[in-house]
Amino acid sequence: MPENRKKEFEREISALMKLRPHHNLVNFMGVSLNNNELCVIMEFCFGGTLFEWLHKRKEFPLNWRQRLKMAIDIACGMNYLHTCDPPIIHRDLKSLK
Repeated sequence: MPENRKKEFEREISALMKLRPHHNLVNFMGVSLNNNELCVIMEFCFGGTLFEWLHKRKEFPLNWRQRLKMAIDIACGMNYLHTCDPPIIHRDLKSLK
């Protein structure tokens, strides 16, 4: 693994380890170093991704109240990260994650 990728991974793990559990964030559980592969282990979120709920699950359409709650929950999670000291900026926020 290239040294710059390893350092980037170490920085991300260091930031995740400093976070306190928050009800609007998926919790960091640990890391795995298997066959020279670096993996982040996060809390399991039953139900799939937001993308799937918005675009693929036509049998369970979300009403606007549910969509608004999801948007507010996401904003609260991002606010928590941005108000950490030092602030944490999520550079890849999207519905697939």
